[in-house]
Amino acid sequence: MRNLILLLSLLLQSSLYSQEIIRAVALTGFDDPCEYNFVAGINYDLEVTLNNDSDDDDFQEDLSVLYLTDKMIADATPPAVLVPQSLVSVLALGSVNLPVLDFPINPNNFRVGGNIVVIWPSYSAPAIDSLSINVNVADTSVVGLNDALETLVKSQFSLKNLNSAPFFEAGVKKLWLVASDGRTVADFKQHTTVDLTQYKAGFYMLCMIDKQGRLFVVKQYHQPE
Repeated sequence: MRNLILLLSLLLQSSLYSQEIIRAVALTGFDDPCEYNFVAGINYDLEVTLNNDSDDDDFQEDLSVLYLTDKMIADATPPAVLVPQSLVSVLALGSVNLPVLDFPINPNNFRVGGNIVVIWPSYSAPAIDSLSINVNVADTSVVGLNDALETLVKSQFSLKNLNSAPFFEAGVKKLWLVASDGRTVADFKQHTTVDLTQYKAGFYMLCMIDKQGRLFVVKQYHQPE
C-alpha cells in the first residue's frame, strides 16, 4: 500500500502540473466520509475542498481537479477529470468547495474492493502535494455474503417494516439503505425499524459492513403494499 502511494506521488511530481499554494484537502459527499464506501454503477454528488496555503496572496486562476487511481496506473490510463477547468478564486489562507456532480464509479477506473485515489488541483506549476484517500468499492450484486445474511435480507424486504436488529446480531457493523439514484434513504442503528412502505417501488441496495471491514451490497426490488 505504501509503495503504491509513493508511486502515485512520484508520478504527480514528475508529469502533472499544479501549484504548491493550492491543495486538495477533502472530498465529501459519501454516505460515510470516513470510510469512502461506493457502490459500483451509481453516480454520486460530491464536493472537493481546496485550501490556499499562502498567508499573503489571494489566488485567482483557471483550475481543474484531476484524479488517478492505482488501477488506472496499472492499466496505463491517463489521469481523469474530477472537476472541469474553470476560474477559481480563493482568499489568502482561505478555502473553496467545488461541486462534483454525478461522479460515476467507472469500472474502467475503479476495481471492486480497495482503491488508492490521488486528487490534486492542476493549473500552472509542478504538483508537489495531493490528497490521497482509500476508496472501497462494492459491486451491486451479492459479494461473498453468507447464506444466512442473504436469506435475512430477502425476508426483511418481504415485511412492511425492516428491522436492523437481526443484521447486527448476525455480525453486521454498519447498515444503510441506498436508492437506485445513489441517495441514502435510511441509516440504521443497532435497534432501528424502518417502514418500507414509505418508499416508492423500485430497486434498493442494502449496504452492509461486517466486523472485518468488508462491504457487501444486496440489490433488492421493493414493492410497497
